[in-house]
Amino acid sequence: MKEKKDLDQKIEKTVKMLNLVGIPTSGSCEGHIDHDAPAPWVKITPQKEKEESKRLEKKISELLERFYKNQDVAEDARITIEVANFGFWIHNGDILYKKWREEVKERVREISNGGVAYDIVGEKERDTRTKRLRIYQKEFEDFAIFLEKETEN
Repeated sequence: MKEKKDLDQKIEKTVKMLNLVGIPTSGSCEGHIDHDAPAPWVKITPQKEKEESKRLEKKISELLERFYKNQDVAEDARITIEVANFGFWIHNGDILYKKWREEVKERVREISNGGVAYDIVGEKERDTRTKRLRIYQKEFEDFAIFLEKETEN
């Protein structure tokens, strides 16, 4: 887990609660309007074998299922699981997030080929991020509250 000083404020409680319920985190971001991720995310990277990753993925899936039971939440605001080469992310933002991940992959390719890559958010996307980011962050805050209640039971 990151040190407190390194955690973005709007994702900090979620990260702490995930760690408290036995889900080790390895990275996070609260999402930003003018750079980087357009929605919050948390990376879960187990220290052990792939079976541990599957177990943690199942645990998160079950927690999310209980969290969303009897809730009507916009599809792009729902927290989802995205499997990585090792471990997985939880995030929302749907198409906006997926588009950003593809841009990140392209920047990595550009840099690995000796080029320079920039993280530029255009005006139209900035407007979209401005409208949606707070909704995405609130969903993670609500999930943290849910996790906190889970630890009390």
